[in-house]
Amino acid sequence: MRKVVGALLVLLGVFLLLASTGVVKELISQHASTLYKLYPLAISLIGLAILTNGVLRGVFVISALIIAVISIAAYTYTIVDISTIKVSDSSIEFGTGDVFISWMEREGAMVVSSNSTEINFGAGSVTIELPPHAVNVSVKGGVGEVIIIVPENVKVDFRGNVGIGEIEGLEKVREGEITARVICQLGIGKIEFVKK
Repeated sequence: MRKVVGALLVLLGVFLLLASTGVVKELISQHASTLYKLYPLAISLIGLAILTNGVLRGVFVISALIIAVISIAAYTYTIVDISTIKVSDSSIEFGTGDVFISWMEREGAMVVSSNSTEINFGAGSVTIELPPHAVNVSVKGGVGEVIIIVPENVKVDFRGNVGIGEIEGLEKVREGEITARVICQLGIGKIEFVKK
């Protein structure tokens, strides 16, 4: 058992080392559309680990860990190049990091002017300060946190989910004269609504 677990951990470590140097990035990028869909297999392997014991349990757990890491890496690579932020009039894309987005001039904020904005990211934190007028915002993220700051006169029409994590404060943003439509898909993390 120790040898199997040790060997699998060595393989995982080598994979992560190669991934950090960019050697694996090209391979993952070529097959990303298939690889990022493997996370259900990782969940199934965890289930098998619970049902078994001994060497097989260790094999299932480590295999699930490896598949989860590959799946998250592939999902991140399908969104954007990890090292850049791409900004257009109606979209913002980035791989990793912390971004503050606003329709108003704020220190440290990326200012958007479009009433329909799409935000895509791999991992990180996105803070969105909604304007005091109607907008449509779509957010798709892999791992991280999305904080949506809502003005007092704005209510949010929200559609979305978090694969693993939570949505907080939605009940606080259900009233207002103006409607902001927010669609948010997050793999792992938290979506939080804050009323100003």
